[in-house]
Amino acid sequence: MPPRCDCGWLRVSESGGCGEQRVCLPDGTEAVLAAWRARVVARGIDMAIVAVVMFVAGLGAFIDFYRGLLSPGYDGLPYMAVLMSIAFVVVALYEVLAVAIKGRTRGMSVAGIVVVGVTGRRVSLGQAALRWIVPAVMSMLGAAVPAVLDPPGSYSELVVWLALGSTFGGLPVVWLLLWAVALRDDRRRGVHDWAAGTIVVQAEAGAKRR
Repeated sequence: MPPRCDCGWLRVSESGGCGEQRVCLPDGTEAVLAAWRARVVARGIDMAIVAVVMFVAGLGAFIDFYRGLLSPGYDGLPYMAVLMSIAFVVVALYEVLAVAIKGRTRGMSVAGIVVVGVTGRRVSLGQAALRWIVPAVMSMLGAAVPAVLDPPGSYSELVVWLALGSTFGGLPVVWLLLWAVALRDDRRRGVHDWAAGTIVVQAEAGAKRR
């Protein structure tokens, strides 16, 4: 049985062994907050997976672009936009479904951490989607600033710019900002966790409550 505690809301308790910091959840269970090192490892692995997906799509787009150089008058931008859109959907499904179904992405699984609701229950599909949407929108907004200053010539060009800019430029910066907020929170929750009503804990504690 998971450890029990008496509280009606998330409450940080005294640190446990090896610097562990525990929180009391509304369902009466006690969980260990995920260590920062584990969260950094998890996010690094997941961002590498995202980068690989976008790189594969970008490689296909580059090949099509080269084809355009050999065929005057050929516009490969629409094809590039389609590839980037497909890659974006794949990334979204990976991040959202993994958290909704298992409570963790591949990176989180390797790092031994899991996402649960602040109520102590497993994360719903809506919570998982919202937790991903917040940083995704923030990264796209950051990548869109240059596009506003220098408007793209077509919708396809805008899609390609946002996909590449948000993945390799905006997303790393956004996660640093999210962690900056989480560092000041006694439950280590970033803006995305606050919006989705989630918290990241050690996988062992999360698994016992499921």
